[in-house]
Amino acid sequence: MTRPGTSFCYLLILAIAPTLAFAAPKAIQRRAYVRKGPGPYYDLVLKLSAGDVVAKGASNKQWIRITAKQGSGWVVDKAFVKPKARVDYSGMLADPGMKKAYSVDIAAATKGAFLTTYSNKKDMNVNVAIMVDKSRINVQLVANLQSGLTSVNSIPLLSRMPRKPFSNTVVLDFDAESAFGQTLLARVITSGVVTRKQITDYVNAVAQVVASKSERYDVPFKVAILEDETINGFGLPGGYILISMGLLKTMNDESELACLLGHEIAHISLYHGLRELDARSLHRRADSAFDELDSELGESPSDAEQDLRTIADEAYLKIIGRRAREDEVTADAHGAVYAAAAGYNPEAMIRVLKRIEKMSKQRDSFRHHPPIAERIAALKKLVSKHRLERDAQ
Repeated sequence: MTRPGTSFCYLLILAIAPTLAFAAPKAIQRRAYVRKGPGPYYDLVLKLSAGDVVAKGASNKQWIRITAKQGSGWVVDKAFVKPKARVDYSGMLADPGMKKAYSVDIAAATKGAFLTTYSNKKDMNVNVAIMVDKSRINVQLVANLQSGLTSVNSIPLLSRMPRKPFSNTVVLDFDAESAFGQTLLARVITSGVVTRKQITDYVNAVAQVVASKSERYDVPFKVAILEDETINGFGLPGGYILISMGLLKTMNDESELACLLGHEIAHISLYHGLRELDARSLHRRADSAFDELDSELGESPSDAEQDLRTIADEAYLKIIGRRAREDEVTADAHGAVYAAAAGYNPEAMIRVLKRIEKMSKQRDSFRHHPPIAERIAALKKLVSKHRLERDAQ
């Protein structure tokens, strides 16, 4: 028999339960992407703007469960931290001329390429770029991979890594960064991508595991496999990573793949491409002058103009060479830390580099990279200094 008042008390508990489960309302400090689960690879639920008030609930450190008047889901912890600085690319990205993606813009913004040739062709494969962007991550596969690994907190290790000041000053609206990344993506996947779901699901799942240990663990990284048998792989702004089938075939185990992806994730996480793009702004204005000349002379540029453009491109590529070499060493270091923190053997990257070195002896594939021997030596020192060694998993 129920005592008088019991039903009322039960209803009262139900009424206040949501209040008990969530902390006091708090304002979002920057645009936030609310997702179904605690990770950037979960479906997008809604977007919140700076100033929107939400109630905070459960947390797994990086991601926080929230309830807002528009709905509920998970947001990254950074959403509650006010940006310290900003580099405004909005004007550049809104410029219709940027859709052309000049060849040197690709050279500047594309990082980590093992074998890259830059072309003035304006071919674009927009449909494939959209397909890559819209691809969905196999959430269960990500969970399965994580369950078989022993991960650790990457923050203490990353705090001791060499880092360029620029990486701390870029706060770019992710929609703008992604839009530019898609433009570049459409330019560099003209040969097409692998569509076999089992392969793409697996590679993307490994990328999510590694990326969760990076500085930009809130970015929805997407990996596409190029239908290309050369040794090639690179990262683009917006979290897009491309690796060739030829490069994938050289991987002997999951740790090697994790380290390789970690290297590309590092380029994106540290804004290497966007920094170089910013440095190229003066050169881009010169390109615009060439375009004006194009319109005066007709569709086909004159031989003299083409010679001038080629000279300008080559001069710029020489200028970025030193920074590009520094970026490669930095990406090796950060990528190794991401992989190690995720539970993989960071020494696997050394095996990858040794293998690629043998395959690249006769190629001009590392003209903007430091000698592989130097990269290997730096990695060995890093792994030993920070005791990153782990049993291969």
